[in-house]
Amino acid sequence: MRAEFAGTLLEISGEYPYGETGILKVKSAEEFTVSLRIPYYTKKVLLNGEELSFIKGDYLKITRKW
Repeated sequence: MRAEFAGTLLEISGEYPYGETGILKVKSAEEFTVSLRIPYYTKKVLLNGEELSFIKGDYLKITRKW
């Protein structure tokens, strides 16, 4: 799935929600927050190869210039 709006590109790929892997690509010159719902069965979340801390069953909010 791919969406473009106001100079921002969001692209989702992978097996989620039927498999173990989901990939979200964000391209933008602006800083904004992405909120990701973290299912209870999630084992790890990586951002550019770096493992992030998260709470299962909650939202992980990432604010940055993408």
